[in-house]
Amino acid sequence: MSTLLRTRQAIRTPRNARSFVARPKHTIKDPLLSASNSKVTKLAPNLTLIHRPPPTAESPISYITNPSSPFLKPSTAAPTIQASRPYGTIPTLPESHANVPPTVHPVPARFNPNSPQSFHLNQAQIEEMKQLREKDPRGNTVEKLAEQFKCSRLFVQMIAPLRDIVVRVKSSDGIEEITEAERRERQRLKKENRWGERKTITKEVRKRRKALW
Repeated sequence: MSTLLRTRQAIRTPRNARSFVARPKHTIKDPLLSASNSKVTKLAPNLTLIHRPPPTAESPISYITNPSSPFLKPSTAAPTIQASRPYGTIPTLPESHANVPPTVHPVPARFNPNSPQSFHLNQAQIEEMKQLREKDPRGNTVEKLAEQFKCSRLFVQMIAPLRDIVVRVKSSDGIEEITEAERRERQRLKKENRWGERKTITKEVRKRRKALW
């Protein structure tokens, strides 16, 4: 019986199969030698110099006063720190760059309080803007009026607000005339009535937390 089991096992496992013990040792390649841009120089029988350039460009301003590596070359593209200075002192720029004026960038008009302001809209144009906004608030939007009169959207919202504009809406009693503020309030209440219990509690807790700030 044991001979039969051994025969079946020998048939299932081939003799030339490589097991875990027979695998060759995993060797890790040296990243310096395997790099495509590395330069290998034989200096002595047991001494080899391998130079691989850095992956990023060198800094034009270096804080190393006396670099020991011959590959750290001083850059002439930008002013460098003075090489000879006492220990503990603050590094300064050379005298040739001391009197160079700084680059002045113009400040945008909306952030500059001293910029000249232009009031190109007269009273007639302002009244026309109000009439257009009141006549058709859905068609004459803030963006369209701001582009038409060449002004900001904030100016249109300040001059022609929608709170006092009367609009016509459909209701159960027919067509009703209400203000735009009332129409928005009705839409908000209609939206809140569709909320679930969890969202209603969350909104109330948030409102209470905001009141206690």
